[in-house]
Amino acid sequence: VLKNTEAYVDKSRRVINLSIRQLNTQETQILENGLNYAITPKRIPVPKIIASIEPGIYHLSEESKATIRASVVNTLKNTKALSTTNISKQQSHALRNLKKDKDITIVPADKGRAIVVMNTDDYDRKISDLLLDKKTYLRITDRRRNHTSKVEQDLNKLLRDMKSERLHNDNNLPQINEKLYDHLHSSSASPRQRFMVYLRSISQTYRFVRLPALFHFLRTIFQNT
Repeated sequence: VLKNTEAYVDKSRRVINLSIRQLNTQETQILENGLNYAITPKRIPVPKIIASIEPGIYHLSEESKATIRASVVNTLKNTKALSTTNISKQQSHALRNLKKDKDITIVPADKGRAIVVMNTDDYDRKISDLLLDKKTYLRITDRRRNHTSKVEQDLNKLLRDMKSERLHNDNNLPQINEKLYDHLHSSSASPRQRFMVYLRSISQTYRFVRLPALFHFLRTIFQNT
């Protein structure tokens, strides 16, 4: 991405701006923290923690699951959100502005720990050029070998089923039953698994129904947080 490109590099060489956007001091400083920098949350994200734990312990024994769940419950019960944040108000505002700007794309550099800010059009063009490289990628024209349409149909059906299946509770949330949950978790490298990543990202909107032990786990957490 960076080869044979003239660009402004900040003094710390952590942020490389190839875009037409002029980064101000606060924007540069927040990017210098790195893409993996964890910003202090205003409140403990209990639903996200719950959603991220269950898939991670899915294949463990029931005894191991129970131990981990108990540990998480104990941790959440004794944890309070920090009253201070690790970024300034100006940096928080700068971060929101960067997120809103669809004309730029922020990516890690091919090498090193630098962050690259690119025009989105340039980024999309480079991706297209890579995909058009016939030495690296080959377009699948045989429908028997291309399962994309079938996968799209399957996911669309899952979405329709989830939309139509409502729980009779106060929140009227869609239910993901145990059979569907297992089906979505059938492979760690399948489109269904990527779909589960998306579902976990909006887990506050969906209710994952699995085992009685999980019901107790969720109930205990919410009662004590």
